[in-house]
Amino acid sequence: MDADYATVRQFLEIGCGCKSKCTVNFEIGQVYHHILNMRELTKAEKDIIVMSNLKCGNDLTTKRGKPRKRSMVSYNAFQKPVCKKTFMLVNDIGRSALENLVDHYKQNGPLPRKHGNVGKKPSQAVIYDDVKRLVEFLQKYADTYGIPQPAAPRGSDNTPIYLDSVKQN
Repeated sequence: MDADYATVRQFLEIGCGCKSKCTVNFEIGQVYHHILNMRELTKAEKDIIVMSNLKCGNDLTTKRGKPRKRSMVSYNAFQKPVCKKTFMLVNDIGRSALENLVDHYKQNGPLPRKHGNVGKKPSQAVIYDDVKRLVEFLQKYADTYGIPQPAAPRGSDNTPIYLDSVKQN
């Protein structure tokens, strides 16, 4: 038996521990196949599906205009309200990933998330001028210290040059 299937079965048999007993409404096969389907999706697709099953409170400020520290979030699975624990199991998502999605949903709505480095040049990227200088250096070094191949290949003027790995004195 699959370990995931056993986990789902155990969770549904024991229950989630909430007052509404939301796990009673689901069958093992239904939840297990949904988990497998969620695993086949890309990260962006999974995020959109999870956000579509969230309902976040629109009141981001209190009556006095201060930012609300905690706003209500409702979770749905298979068009039924469920607790957070059951929602995480059904959608195959962890606690911190869910919290990040909820924060994104509250700030931006149900839009796809973008990584913070999109469009930025990596810090370890090499500058074109540096690459050009390196190629020129290697060509000069190969001309000075390189050992030509003993038998030149026919029909080509480009004879391979071998560079000695031992430092010459």
